[in-house]
Amino acid sequence: MSKKKRILFILDTLEVGGAEKSTLEISKYLKDIEPVVCSIFKGDALKRDFESAGIKLIQLNIDSYLYLFPAVKALKKIIEKEKPDVVHATLARAELVARVALKNSKIPLVGSLVGDTYNAERYTELSKPARVKLKMFQYLDQITAKRVDVFLSISQFLKDSYVNKLGLPAAKIIIVPRGRHITEADKPADRFEPFLFLSVGRLIQLKGQADIIKAIAIVKQKYPQVKLKIAGEGPWRAVLEQTIKETGTADNVELLGRVNNVDEWLARAQFFVFGSYYEGQGGAVVEAMLAGKAIIASDIDVVKESVNDGRSALLFKVKDVENLAEKMIWAIEHPGEMAQLSVNAYAEAKEKFDIINIVRKHEEVYTSLMAH
Repeated sequence: MSKKKRILFILDTLEVGGAEKSTLEISKYLKDIEPVVCSIFKGDALKRDFESAGIKLIQLNIDSYLYLFPAVKALKKIIEKEKPDVVHATLARAELVARVALKNSKIPLVGSLVGDTYNAERYTELSKPARVKLKMFQYLDQITAKRVDVFLSISQFLKDSYVNKLGLPAAKIIIVPRGRHITEADKPADRFEPFLFLSVGRLIQLKGQADIIKAIAIVKQKYPQVKLKIAGEGPWRAVLEQTIKETGTADNVELLGRVNNVDEWLARAQFFVFGSYYEGQGGAVVEAMLAGKAIIASDIDVVKESVNDGRSALLFKVKDVENLAEKMIWAIEHPGEMAQLSVNAYAEAKEKFDIINIVRKHEEVYTSLMAH
């Protein structure tokens, strides 16, 4: 019996995030390739999940500000010991370390495009020192990207963005969205709390939660019983608390903080609202689709790759509070139409994001690289 081929996944940390959870799911469902996962920095919230799935873990636990050279040195030793047939790195620092470590190696390297790192709007939000730092990293990213054999992009939007901003060859980029494990238990719930809107995401400016709160202030003038729950934590909490105070929505809006039962909140809510200014894929929208929620979302390009406006979601003009409020009021007043949107959203998500199909696409890429 021939020995299984081996892939080495490299991550920044094992903390809870879209990239980390996606790597966990892919590793669990690989059929003909043995996964080994290496995390570079401290953070192990998902360690137990990887171990319970029988996935080999290697944690470097590097915490030095000057991480590059010690991380490269450690990774070279791991590669020499594990002898992977292909390496797949995800997230900026992990990718940089992998590219430098494999500079003179013939082992195929897969990169990941999972976030719009160099978005122009992000630059405007940063302080001058932070902008300089990001610009320097963008330059490093660009010159080291030549070492990558194939990039997997979770959306067409990100592919186009990196072709434009880093000059990556379009032919080197394959679009494979993040997948979800779908079971019979994922069927949408029939019962929900009327007038309850749910938003899920880290509390940061680009998620647009302040816009949603301001929209609720408009909606409550017509429907005072409206409620908004925001699940997530982050540095924007104080700003959102002030927004709640200024809009007089303390009786309508609750910041839930970090929650472990998002699926239960999705089941309870009548509507899911998503206000992001930009995203890599918009994983929260996919989760809402699979929960069979009636979705109201910003009309950013990446969201339009997941849903169809008027068929599986209602889209509003990004950053337009009044337009968002109009859509929310329409949703409340047209429950039958919104219910049909939720049915369509669930069907589309099952077709596009089933983890088994997504993993097979990953395997095709890995196997193709190993054959060369």
